[in-house]
Amino acid sequence: MNWGYGIMIFYICFASTLLFVLIQSFGVKHNLVVDNYYDNDLAYQTTIDKKNNYLKSNNVIIKTKKKEDKIEFNFIRTKSLSGNIHFYRPSNKDEDFIIPILESTFTFDTKNISNGKWKVKIDWQDENVFYYHEKDIYL
Repeated sequence: MNWGYGIMIFYICFASTLLFVLIQSFGVKHNLVVDNYYDNDLAYQTTIDKKNNYLKSNNVIIKTKKKEDKIEFNFIRTKSLSGNIHFYRPSNKDEDFIIPILESTFTFDTKNISNGKWKVKIDWQDENVFYYHEKDIYL
């Protein structure tokens, strides 16, 4: 066997590997975390301010009760509470959902959502002060 055959075999292997990777890349699901990523990135300073307000007050307690399939939210020292809790699923954005905050203490049933990692993003307001807190939970 001479050099020409070796170079030809190498080129064929290289080209077939590139073709295989190209075909496999069409099957990969490319989801952004949020659809309007750039707008959220530009407005991130407000989220930082909300996080700092939370760190100063530390006025929400999240308890995961795995045996009972529940998550308990307890907002302490609140007077006029409003906001939303966003359940973000890193592995599948189609499973994300938002629930409104209606009272200072409530329990959320987790029987109907998938097991695995969830990021709970709480965005709320109490007496014209805005707060934001994120917590990773595993169901």
